[in-house]
Amino acid sequence: MGKLSNPDRHIDRMTVPEVVINRLPQYVRVLKSLISDEIQVVNSQFLGKKLQITPTQIRKDLSYFGRFGKQGRGYSVNNLLEELKQILGLNYEWNVVLVGVGRLGRAILSYPGFNPDGFHLIAAIDKNPDLFGAKISTDCWLALLRPIHF
Repeated sequence: MGKLSNPDRHIDRMTVPEVVINRLPQYVRVLKSLISDEIQVVNSQFLGKKLQITPTQIRKDLSYFGRFGKQGRGYSVNNLLEELKQILGLNYEWNVVLVGVGRLGRAILSYPGFNPDGFHLIAAIDKNPDLFGAKISTDCWLALLRPIHF
């Protein structure tokens, strides 16, 4: 059984299977795309097609966390998205630091989708002294990580 990020929700964490928790970010991603498409209400059948799971499974997954929709009417996309973000702890902004600005680190930094909702890159650190002080974005600077000897 899995754990959820948000302790504010009154959910018996022992009853929520890990596979359900792992699907929640997929729901969030689909709901965001529906908002971009200006869709306001969605039913479990439509969500099931998008996620390639049955409408029954959608309803069962969501039932672990309460009641979100109205039978025969579907789910408010905005409300469901906000509830799922709260359940996952994505309604907070987390400051993050990227460790390592080599090839992979630079690829991550140049990827437009790197700063997902809820995460704010505040610094990147690397052991290369030539990179110290380089500006990465408007509010992120590269810091120097000194070598640690064990």
